[in-house]
Amino acid sequence: MSSEPPTHHIRAAVEVARIIDVAGNSGADVRGSYLHVLTGGEHDTNSLVAGERLLIELGLLIERDGRLYPAGALHVLAKVQRPEAESLIRSAHRSQVEQELLDRIGAAGEVAVVDACQDNLASLGHPKLADQVQQVSLFDDSLGYDVLAPVIAGPVRMLEVKTSARSTPGIFPFYLSRNEYDVGRRHPDSWALVACTWNGTDATVLGWCRASVLTTYLPTDGLGRWTEAHAKFPTHLLAPGVPPPV
Repeated sequence: MSSEPPTHHIRAAVEVARIIDVAGNSGADVRGSYLHVLTGGEHDTNSLVAGERLLIELGLLIERDGRLYPAGALHVLAKVQRPEAESLIRSAHRSQVEQELLDRIGAAGEVAVVDACQDNLASLGHPKLADQVQQVSLFDDSLGYDVLAPVIAGPVRMLEVKTSARSTPGIFPFYLSRNEYDVGRRHPDSWALVACTWNGTDATVLGWCRASVLTTYLPTDGLGRWTEAHAKFPTHLLAPGVPPPV
């Protein structure tokens, strides 16, 4: 999903949203009703099917076992005026495109770190250990780290990867969750944050640091406990590459 959907499809999606019941409908019944929707000649069956697919792509409609179920805030589209409903669909599309780009950038950084860890193990004559480097975020992204990489002797490396597309000289900006930071503090000798940069096509490893180095650049708990922080970290505090395997 990239460019904004055609206005005709957006308007058709609004019409479809008004058809779906709270408990869901048979897909066949919904599509059969497209022949009878009063749209003043603006939409035919093919147009309404395109609107239906758009709602599914946006996660506002779920197709399962031959039925269509409302998801998220689909009911909002059915209740607000058409211009506002069309605006909401455009906003949902922009948010999805932005999230897809963030996911792509993040995944590229994690792959770059996996490659770097495999390379440093293989270069030291440990190809079997190199094969054990894993992008565990693909299994669970709430662990507090994204990559597990063995070392030749000692605890496995637990690497939280942050990738930034912003280019501020000397500063690496990133978001860190409290869980990631707490995991880092519980494993001070094996957890590390690995910073990567994104040039629009590829990710490159910039450097790494331990959780203890981050503390100065993170909030302190005052009247409340912080759960996510936006940090601006000086790049000169990063050690080059990824944490060594020895």
